[in-house]
Amino acid sequence: MNEEKLHKIRDTISKYAKAKSERVYLSEYRKSLKAIMMKEAETQGVKTLSAQERDAYSSDKYIELLNVLKEATEIEEKYKWSLMILQQELEMEKANIYQTTAEMKNYSNNQQFSK
Repeated sequence: MNEEKLHKIRDTISKYAKAKSERVYLSEYRKSLKAIMMKEAETQGVKTLSAQERDAYSSDKYIELLNVLKEATEIEEKYKWSLMILQQELEMEKANIYQTTAEMKNYSNNQQFSK
C-alpha cells in the first residue's frame, strides 16, 4: 500500500474528528445560548416564552454563533468528503494490485502449459 496515502488518511481522520467535535459542541452550545438569552430577556421583563425565544433567536450573539456553526459544518463536510475520496483511492489502488497479481499469475500459468 502507498504509505503516503495511509499517512494522508490518518491525518484527515484526525482533522475530521476535530472538526466534527467542534461542530457538535457549537450545535449543543446553541441550545445553551438560547436558554441564557431567554433568561436575560425574562430578567428584562419579557414575560412570555415565545417573546423570550424571539429575542434570543434575534440576538447578535445567537446570529454570530449560527455563522460560526455554519463555518464549522462546512469544514467538517470538507474533511468528511476528503476522507471518503482518499479511502476510495486506496481501494482503487488495492484493486489494481489484485488485478496485476491475478494477471501475472494467469500469465505464469499459461507459460507453464505452453511448454
